[in-house]
Amino acid sequence: MREMNLRIIHLAISVGLVIPLGVFYWLVSSGQVKPSLTEPLLFYVGMFIAVAAVIVSRLLPAALAGKLKLPGGGSVRATDLLAPYFQLKIIQWAVLEGAGLYQAVVYYLTGAEAALIIGGVLFVLLLVRRPSREDMRKMLGLPDSVQIID
Repeated sequence: MREMNLRIIHLAISVGLVIPLGVFYWLVSSGQVKPSLTEPLLFYVGMFIAVAAVIVSRLLPAALAGKLKLPGGGSVRATDLLAPYFQLKIIQWAVLEGAGLYQAVVYYLTGAEAALIIGGVLFVLLLVRRPSREDMRKMLGLPDSVQIID
């Protein structure tokens, strides 16, 4: 059941990113909103945030996973691993979603289509980072000799 909760949260976070991207695109492209800022600093900060988010979303969960106390042995129940995996995935997704939302706001304020594209790339990356048993094994650093059982 908790695995289903994780999938629902992943879907909600993904939708929470794609809706602002889509709405802001529609508002700006249809001419209902005229972007008023021409300062490129917002865009450059957004690029830095996007690159940092991709790196942090990959490295931070790995660093935190090394500090977790995981059950040992030849076989581990999936329910014993869900709580730490849940925490790491939420951190990973939140970092990507936050950077994507910043890109949406930059597009809304400046009309820079590159910000919209970067936000779309972050959305795709967020979708790719969906929960799975193999990802659980990889993210928690479990060796192949450990079996995950239901």
